[in-house]
Amino acid sequence: MNWKREMVILGGLAAIAAYLGGWMVALISIPISVSVIYILRGVIVVRELEVAVVRYRQTQAFSRFLPAGVRWIPPGIEYFWEKISVAVTIAKGSTQALTRDGHTLSMEWMLVYKLTPEKLAPERRPGMARVLPKKADMLVNINVSDCLRELLEQRFMDELLQTGVQSRLKRELRQRAAVRLANSGLEVYRVSALNVRLPQRVIQTIEAAHQRRHQAQADAEAYQIMRQAFDHFTDADMQWLELERIRVLAQHGNSTVVVPLNGEGHLEKESNRTNGKNMGQFQDLPLAR
Repeated sequence: MNWKREMVILGGLAAIAAYLGGWMVALISIPISVSVIYILRGVIVVRELEVAVVRYRQTQAFSRFLPAGVRWIPPGIEYFWEKISVAVTIAKGSTQALTRDGHTLSMEWMLVYKLTPEKLAPERRPGMARVLPKKADMLVNINVSDCLRELLEQRFMDELLQTGVQSRLKRELRQRAAVRLANSGLEVYRVSALNVRLPQRVIQTIEAAHQRRHQAQADAEAYQIMRQAFDHFTDADMQWLELERIRVLAQHGNSTVVVPLNGEGHLEKESNRTNGKNMGQFQDLPLAR
């Protein structure tokens, strides 16, 4: 309350008292009026989901926290300095870390928390009273990043890519952050997001491995189809296949071909080092044209 306004109120009350009961009543009413004004000057209203920080007026040192409600502080001795929001808050950040096998990655996180200054140890209250009103987000970011960096440095890159690892990371990060931030007057509720941003070379390696895996699967399926087809081939079909292969090799000038069946019904190998002199023996073979 402004002191000029207080003097006007005090003078008005004295005049009313003098008019109604004389100067004696006015003199008696003055101390009462001063007491009422003094009491009113110390009344402060702390809003819901807020905590007030009170300091000593002479030394500017921290005095106490006041919870929500109508509160009173002694005027001239203490004063209201700052407010702290105790509503549930979401903090977001990104942490860069080096994995155990030397890969650098970035991980985005989101933490849900609430300030609880009344739970602070008495010896920590003066320092945290300066930090919590304006710098709580910075405090969260520093501590969560430190905890997450410690967790990532203990793991290999391939481990981080396994199914279910992110759920374990969330749980471990919440546990570590809750313990560390509790000493600073913060209560952690949950880690609600944890997205990994991999290095470009790691992404390319993963994509190449993915393509190789798909190619290997396609080759295995093709081989299985071929095996099933061969199971239905007769001996005559297999001989025809071998002769067709001879024709293809001969067209491409391969140095080694398989010659026609001999008298015992077996295939013979012969080198064409005679530069095609013996190729005439293949002209009568029933090759596909």
